[in-house]
Amino acid sequence: MIKQKTINPQLKIRILFFSLPILLIIIYRFAVVLTIEEQKSNKRLLAAISSAEAAKDLDSANMLSADSYLDIVRNFTMDTLDQGKKLFEILADYYSENGIKITDYGIAVVDTSTNPQVITRKITVQGGFSEILQLIHQLENKNVIGRLQSASFKSHTDSQGEFVYLEASLLIQNLLLHEKDN
Repeated sequence: MIKQKTINPQLKIRILFFSLPILLIIIYRFAVVLTIEEQKSNKRLLAAISSAEAAKDLDSANMLSADSYLDIVRNFTMDTLDQGKKLFEILADYYSENGIKITDYGIAVVDTSTNPQVITRKITVQGGFSEILQLIHQLENKNVIGRLQSASFKSHTDSQGEFVYLEASLLIQNLLLHEKDN
C-alpha cells in the first residue's frame, strides 16, 4: 500500500500564513479594484446621460421659446395677401359700424436699416371717447394688425360748443418680412 504523507499542522499554518497575503492581493486586485473601476465607469456614463438629457431639455425649451417668438413676430407681420389684416379695411369697417372719422391716414415710413424692416404709419381718428378706446382695444387684441407704438389724445369741442369729441393720433408698426426671410 501507498503510504500518504501527512503534513505537520505547524507547516500548514506556515503555508497558510505566507499564502494568505498573496491570496488577499489577488482577491483585492481582481474583485475589489475591478468593482471600483466599474462603479466609476457607471458614474461617468450616468453623468453623460443626465447631461445629454439636460441638453435635450434645454434644446426643447429653446425650441418652445423660438416657436413662441415666431408666433409673436407673425402677429406683427404685414401680410398683404390676407385682406382681413389690412389696416385701412379694419378702420373702414370700424368707421362704418361705430361712427369714427378717419382724419389722417399717413404714408407708411419703412425703416430699411433693420431686418426685418419696420413699417410705421400714423393714423388720426376722431370720435367719441368709448368708440376710440374700443378701436384701440380692437387693433391691439382682436385684429392684431401690428403693434400700437404710440397713442396721443386730444379732446375738442365742436363749433357750437355742444359736442366734445376725442382726437387720437396712433402710430402703428408692422414687420415686413421678405420671402427669403420666411
